[in-house]
Amino acid sequence: MTATALAALLLLATPPPSPTTLAAPFSRDFELLVVSDSIWGHCDLSVTATGPTQAELVNACRDYDGPVRRTARKLLPAEIGTLRALLRQADLFSKVSEGTDHRGIDLPLITLKVTADGRSAEMVCFMNPDFQRDGPRKRLLDQLLTWFRETRKG
Repeated sequence: MTATALAALLLLATPPPSPTTLAAPFSRDFELLVVSDSIWGHCDLSVTATGPTQAELVNACRDYDGPVRRTARKLLPAEIGTLRALLRQADLFSKVSEGTDHRGIDLPLITLKVTADGRSAEMVCFMNPDFQRDGPRKRLLDQLLTWFRETRKG
């Protein structure tokens, strides 16, 4: 048997990677950005995960005419695990309903951008039924907005 034939036989005999060897969504590095913008102010809340148990949350806010206040903190490993589970359940890379921009009537525009596993998606969360009705997307947004409120004033 020639070397080429042997190599071809080995290649054909090698099984494809099993589903258990593929990484679960959001098990590696990821980035989230929640933006809240209104005539009353602007805030950017980012979460950057760089490893299975390391993530930093940064909230930078500016009131209508005030200075930017920035707050940063490390997320605890349990918080990171909860966030990864919420992200998997929310399935943000699948279909998302439209939200609306009501900044013209003094309400905010709240958006979420997620980047992970070589993919990126951005969606409007405010007045979006996917993020308003009880379910994984609402639970994810509720958690992000809780951290937003906790770190808002710097």
